[in-house]
Amino acid sequence: MRLQGMLLGSLILIFSCLDTSAAAIAELPDGEITQVSLASIEGTQVLYLKENADDRFLRVMVGEWEGRMISLALQQLKGNAAPPTNRPLTYRFMANIIDELGGQIERVVVYDFQDTTFHAYVVFSTKDGRKIIDSRPSDAIALALNMGKPVPIYVAKWIMDRLGARGPAPAFK
Repeated sequence: MRLQGMLLGSLILIFSCLDTSAAAIAELPDGEITQVSLASIEGTQVLYLKENADDRFLRVMVGEWEGRMISLALQQLKGNAAPPTNRPLTYRFMANIIDELGGQIERVVVYDFQDTTFHAYVVFSTKDGRKIIDSRPSDAIALALNMGKPVPIYVAKWIMDRLGARGPAPAFK
């Protein structure tokens, strides 16, 4: 049990902890994302987050490696790909740690956009309570997709209003 606590503490230290007050945790953004897809456009990995309630989507540029891991997780969720190795890759490894320690990811939230950079957090819960953990959107989404069960993803309404696009995203064809 003590080892589990130390491992969980180490996992949480991987990220920067944010405000864990009840008010901050209870605040839910408006726009739930119902489709996640990835496209490579002129060598750049673009993550598309599409709202269900509206025909809007958000484009988020992600790193090549993160894009590959998101693409692989999406393919595996659809049953179109086998694991690339017989050993877990980083996001699957982190999901395994969370599962083994009895934790879960309640949701991922893209909450801010500053200086061309999106900011996200993960609401993580264990028997000891909840934490809001700061993350890059690509890492939070890649981890969520590796949890083995659906994890809600939200984008703050003001971000979708200001930066979202309407119509079919190229990757949703």
